[in-house]
Amino acid sequence: MWGIDLDGKSLKKAEKRGIIVKKADLNNALPLEAKSFDVVVSNQVIEHLFYPVKFMREVYRILKPNEYAVISTENLSSWDNIVALLFVYTPFSMEFDGGLRKIGNPFSPHEKELKDEYLNSHVRIFTWNGLVELARFLRFKPEEVLGNGHFLGKFGEIIDKKHSRFITLKLRKFEDEGLMDKPLVSAVVPTFNSEKFFEECLKSVRGQTYPNIEIIVVDNYSRDKTREIAENYGARIFLSDAKRSEARNIGVERAKGKLVLFVDSDMELDFSVVDECVEKIGEGNDGVIIPEISVGSSFWAKCKALEKTCYIGDDSIEASRFFRRTVFETVGGYDSELEAGEDWDLNQRTRKAGYSVGRIDAFIKHHEGRLSLQETMLKKRHYGKTLQRYRMKHPGEARQQLKLIRPAMMRNWRKLAKDPIHALGMFFMKACEFLAAGFGLVVSKL
Repeated sequence: MWGIDLDGKSLKKAEKRGIIVKKADLNNALPLEAKSFDVVVSNQVIEHLFYPVKFMREVYRILKPNEYAVISTENLSSWDNIVALLFVYTPFSMEFDGGLRKIGNPFSPHEKELKDEYLNSHVRIFTWNGLVELARFLRFKPEEVLGNGHFLGKFGEIIDKKHSRFITLKLRKFEDEGLMDKPLVSAVVPTFNSEKFFEECLKSVRGQTYPNIEIIVVDNYSRDKTREIAENYGARIFLSDAKRSEARNIGVERAKGKLVLFVDSDMELDFSVVDECVEKIGEGNDGVIIPEISVGSSFWAKCKALEKTCYIGDDSIEASRFFRRTVFETVGGYDSELEAGEDWDLNQRTRKAGYSVGRIDAFIKHHEGRLSLQETMLKKRHYGKTLQRYRMKHPGEARQQLKLIRPAMMRNWRKLAKDPIHALGMFFMKACEFLAAGFGLVVSKL
């Protein structure tokens, strides 16, 4: 038996009773593996959550097929709340921020007090029909719906259960043909001491509108909280001292999905990225380009963000991050010897093998943080050590991609002219990166 709560005292009590406990915010992804539980019980929980729909999706994810969830919550359509509204009082089930229950309703049975934790407050209250419809929308099959607490007692619960004070739903996870049409997508994330933006990354993967996703984390023995964060989001974790390209290949080897998505630990996905990618695959594409933008707070991060906007829609710079697994394996996956241009290389091999590459409208957001000039130069120097291998494999493409001033910048001269300070900074940064990569290339030949 497992228990999840954000309150440390409650967890300690549960642990003393032999329950395996996890501390987690139920507004976020549950730190549990998909299809791993026979029963999930949520009693008086969802009314306290800011994101009850996300919570219900997570309950569906962790349940085994054809197993059950029992959800109990307050009923906004109870006679108590209806009468309160008729007399322009606040419904008994609702309250103001901080748990103030008697504000707007002097007859509330709860004390008027300001509670320290927002967790005690009711945030979302469902009507009978609203909760049942939500369950069906999320592909649950309601098999029994009970009403508890009626002003007519047990008799009222039998003849008029829809107006009881509390609703209890017994829901079956029913994997119908509609779900079977949604193949499993394996999101592969290589990591090494990646805690800075990693939670935003995994939160965005778990928050996708597409329902059938597993997360594969290939971690290079991080010494920070990377693996703890991965566990909190229900990721499958594999340890390896492999570099980025090889780590991605290892992730695919361990994956269960027929479709694979590659995400870096400092990236954040728009909520519809996976849905749009799967749709493109369904249209006959074998790989999918996801446009990328950069965000950051420093001057150089803003210069990098301006540069990235120039490349949107440029097939020579953007590369696929989403593939049919069979296609990825057929073309040989990522070149493990490349640490720069490995995504370009895979994209070129995919196209040259005759496979189709499409693109979506939703974005990936790349967090640059407080990027410094020294930081980006050191990164480019490191990348420069394997650039020669890429140039040898794709000489024609490399001549266009590795230019100091790329054609995409010239095509977007109006955009650059509107932000001259960051445009000048961008060109200076590109020159410094160019020199650093060249130095790395020279060092690699010594």
